[in-house]
Amino acid sequence: LATMFSQGEFPKMLWQHDVLEPIGVWEEIREDNRGLFVKGRLVLDLRRAQEAYAMMKERVLDGLSIGYRVIQAVKGKNPKERYLTQLNLFEISLVTFPANRAAKIINLKARGRNNDEEQLIQRIKQTVHILKS
Repeated sequence: LATMFSQGEFPKMLWQHDVLEPIGVWEEIREDNRGLFVKGRLVLDLRRAQEAYAMMKERVLDGLSIGYRVIQAVKGKNPKERYLTQLNLFEISLVTFPANRAAKIINLKARGRNNDEEQLIQRIKQTVHILKS
């Protein structure tokens, strides 16, 4: 994360891992004692982002998933174990079925209006656990 941020880069916010459907921006990303914490904002000028907001509001959509490339990994004690020690995190998606059930959207702010009453602003607080195996 530190390397990415120093280069002015943030992972993309995608809809269901679809690289053709970015739907927002991540504004805060940090590791905490539970895993990866992210806070973002949907671009509500996009139809898909409006749909995503409606589904999150009704708790139909509440999952998160990460897209990454493994840079370094070490083998575990069991042949099927592998510990990812260094990753290139390139996207965090809003998903229907997260691989990690704990990767959930935990807070959704109401849609608001700016002075022009044209742009709608909302924020998401999310927690994602990085899978270590």
